[in-house]
Amino acid sequence: MGRRRPKGSALAGLPDDLLLEILSRLPVKDLHRSKCVSRDWNFLIVCHRDKLPQTLLGFFCGEDPKIRDHYIEYYPDEEEDSDEDDYSEYDDAWNVPHDIDNIRLLRSCNGLLLFEHGSNSKTLGYIVCNPATEQWVAVPSDWTPANPHDNRAYLVYDPAVSHHFHIVIFWHEDKGYRSLLTVHAYSSDSGVWSHSETDWSEEEKKGELERWRCQIRRKPGLSEPGAVVNGALFLLSGEHRVIEVDVQGRTQWIIPAPFRMGDGGGRCSVHFIGQSQGHLYCISHASDAHGDGLSIWVLEDYDTQEWV
Repeated sequence: MGRRRPKGSALAGLPDDLLLEILSRLPVKDLHRSKCVSRDWNFLIVCHRDKLPQTLLGFFCGEDPKIRDHYIEYYPDEEEDSDEDDYSEYDDAWNVPHDIDNIRLLRSCNGLLLFEHGSNSKTLGYIVCNPATEQWVAVPSDWTPANPHDNRAYLVYDPAVSHHFHIVIFWHEDKGYRSLLTVHAYSSDSGVWSHSETDWSEEEKKGELERWRCQIRRKPGLSEPGAVVNGALFLLSGEHRVIEVDVQGRTQWIIPAPFRMGDGGGRCSVHFIGQSQGHLYCISHASDAHGDGLSIWVLEDYDTQEWV
C-alpha cells in the first residue's frame, strides 16, 4: 500500500509504483534534486535505490598510450569492491582476438568507445566497442599513413539522429611551403571510407569554409576531444574558433570564439569544448589587469552564433 502524500500535491493520487516509474526516467542529478520536494519523495527515493538510475560506477581510462596484454583500464568507484584482476573482464567480454595487441583508447561518444590498432595495419585500423552490449566492430583502414602521430581521429555517434556510427580522421600532409589537413571518413552504414582529396569535388575542396584546413608553414591544430551535438562534430581550431563538420568531414560552420564580457574586452582563449543536453559548451580563459578568470559559455543560437 502506497504512502499517503500531502493534500494538494500534484501527485497525491499516484501509487508508489507509478511514481517510481516516472522518477526512474530522470537523470541522476535531477533525481537527487527530487529528494528535496518532500519527505515522502525523499523516503521513496532512498528506499528504492535499486530501481532508480545509479550514480557513476567507474570510468575507462586511456592514459597509457598503448594498452598491452589485452587489458583496458577501468577505474571503479571507491565504494565498489574491486580487484585489479577484474579489469580483464572488459576485454574478454568483447572477445577481441588475442593476436591483436597494442591497441589504444582514443575516444568515447554516447556510450561507444573508439580504439586504434597500434600498427595501423590495412587489415585492422580501428575498433568500436559498446560496453553495455559487450559487442565490438573492427573497422579496417584502406591506407597506411606515413606518420600516424600527425592524425586526429574522432568518433561520431548520436542515436537520436542515426543508429550508425562514423569515424572522421584529419591528418596533416606536407605540401612544401604549406600544410594541408586532409579528411578520411568512415560510415558503419556503407562500410566504406571516403577521402577528401579523391571523393570531393574541386568546388567542395576549395570552398570558402575549407580554407582553414590549409595553413602556410604550420600545422593547423585541432582540439581534443571535440564534441558531438545533433549528429555534427565540433572541433576547436586554435583558441579562437570552433569548426562544425558533418560526418564526412565537410565544414558546415566556422564559429568565432566568445568575446569576453566586461571592462577588459578582447577575445577569450577557448581551451575546451563539450556538449550537454543538446547544446555546445566551451570553457575559456581570460586575463587582464584585474586577474585571471575562467568562463563557461553555451551556444544557444547556431544561426546568430551567439554565446551566452
